[in-house]
Amino acid sequence: MAHRALRRRRRSDLPGRTALVTGGSAGLGLALARRFLDAGCRVAICGRDEQAPEGAAGELRARGGEAAGFACDVRDRGAVEALVRDVAARFGGPDLLVNNAGVIDLGEVTTDEHATFAEMLDTMFWGVVNPTLAVLPGMRARGEGRIATVTSIGGRLSPPHLVPYACAKHAAYAFSQGLRAEVAGDNILLTTVVPGLMHTGSHRAVQVRGGRFAEYAWFALAGANAVTATDPSHAADRIVRGLQHGDAQVTIGFDAQVVTRLEGLAPATTSRLLALVGRALPDTATAPPQRQPGWALESPLTRSALTRAGREAATDLQAHREGPALDEPDDPRRP
Repeated sequence: MAHRALRRRRRSDLPGRTALVTGGSAGLGLALARRFLDAGCRVAICGRDEQAPEGAAGELRARGGEAAGFACDVRDRGAVEALVRDVAARFGGPDLLVNNAGVIDLGEVTTDEHATFAEMLDTMFWGVVNPTLAVLPGMRARGEGRIATVTSIGGRLSPPHLVPYACAKHAAYAFSQGLRAEVAGDNILLTTVVPGLMHTGSHRAVQVRGGRFAEYAWFALAGANAVTATDPSHAADRIVRGLQHGDAQVTIGFDAQVVTRLEGLAPATTSRLLALVGRALPDTATAPPQRQPGWALESPLTRSALTRAGREAATDLQAHREGPALDEPDDPRRP
């Protein structure tokens, strides 16, 4: 009862607020932008691509409401600070920030992976720190603010073949959790989001080291089905409600709930299970070093009924992202 009363007291009304979503032109970010718009917010989205953010913003405006898209590299502190000034000049605020921009790199760690770790940290750690620190002065001046950071179950438990990604997400998790305690006295509430698998269509943009079809296949099958992966519209609704109520953490998906509990109760058993998973995954450490996007590694298996949910999400949530259409024929060289 006390928890519910506290949530009600912390509740922030959404209509008329300005929400800024990084990585908002595709995937979960676009689902979040739609949810904010439908709740009566003015919505600003940004993405690294020059065209995609404005294309997505046009879609949002067609739904009815105010939306704008900005090209911005969240790794660049100066560009992010300029973005926040531009959003404030156009809409006011931002009153709400969702740190959602991210990239995924898939493959085993080798002794020459320094650049991969740096890229992941630049995007998913500094890409969280830069927008957060840029909006804090305005939120402090207004006497309130809400910030959500989308981390990952991988940021709580580092899975094999996703280690650089997991390291960056863990750093973002620590930043969000720690900063919440520091700025709570300013009436600024940070929410750490820990999602499990989601079929957002983002599997097609993953960068696969070694260019192995089998490596991409397991990832696509895990993240693009409707059984183990969460619906992105449900995830977006959970995140917006958590942000609105100022929740400290929002864990999304049955897999995320199970894994976090298992790791806390039986860390040694969890480690052994991860080792078994690692041995079952394809060998990419000895493969050529080139990286290929997931969409270049599609096969009949990854275009089968097993991944229908992810392909439907790709059609809906990845429409503004570069890459071939889903109905392009398979490469005859593929298995």
